[in-house]
Amino acid sequence: MIDKDRVRSLGSFNAIKETLENPDVVLRDNNDFVFAKDIGNNKLIFTSVAKNSDNELVVSSNHYKKISRIKNIILDGGELIYEREKGLLLNIIENKSNDELRLIKQKLSQGKTTGRSR
Repeated sequence: MIDKDRVRSLGSFNAIKETLENPDVVLRDNNDFVFAKDIGNNKLIFTSVAKNSDNELVVSSNHYKKISRIKNIILDGGELIYEREKGLLLNIIENKSNDELRLIKQKLSQGKTTGRSR
């Protein structure tokens, strides 16, 4: 018999590893870097947050977050650092209202994105 907590922990470990090694997007939120991975849920995304400590990134938290959290990072002045494929961030948050998408597109088009893969 397998302990349910161990199975959950293994699933979380796999999500953490996949998110850090193959993120869909990386955002800068103040001094934090948010690595995000789409998990196929239309309301949730898996995130790992890393802080810069003595020029090293130290992961401080790993959680399932509402997609609206990613939207809020951009709307609050966050920066898109990396996108696995162009337009992926908008695809992830496309279930938001047209007004929110318009604001997000405007923020992303203001030249505050770097490191976007082609």
